Amino acid sequence: MAKLGRNQPCPCGSGRKVKRCCGAHRGPSGEDLALQNLREQARKFAPLLRPYSEVDIDQLLERVIELPVRHLSLQVQLPRIWPPALQRLRAGLGDDTDDIIDAVQAATRVIDGPQLRLTLASEAAELCRNDEIDLESLALIIVDLARPTSLFVSASLIAATAVSLGRCPTPAGLLVAAV
Repeated sequence: MAKLGRNQPCPCGSGRKVKRCCGAHRGPSGEDLALQNLREQARKFAPLLRPYSEVDIDQLLERVIELPVRHLSLQVQLPRIWPPALQRLRAGLGDDTDDIIDAVQAATRVIDGPQLRLTLASEAAELCRNDEIDLESLALIIVDLARPTSLFVSASLIAATAVSLGRCPTPAGLLVAAV
């Protein structure tokens, strides 16, 4: 079968050319653009963290990974239907075993992506504009979100899961009924 040219009539029957109808999308994908945007933001914010020592960065990171507990906007949106990896996290969240680390990593791989990370970065920037978090925390969040594996995404997922199970109160102090 011959490959369709961009200027041929579209096989869907619309009468339009392939390039104006069902033709393949050209250029970078939305995920590629989101990842590029995150990397550009990280390059802009990274200099704010240069004066900090490794110990200072660790202390700032401890504060940053607690932010999703205090701000619902920094929690990932959980799917309506829980994939097996999220079910495993949900079932093991109260356990004090090493299995929970594996469950968090597996669940994070399921929900993680450039669009999610860009959304979290935007929400953190909004909180910074409203003086709810400081600029250094925002810088660390953005730099972390631009890394291949993000601690902030995992912290956000854990907080969202804990709230959904009623094991962690919302910032308003409400406990959600366990489902």
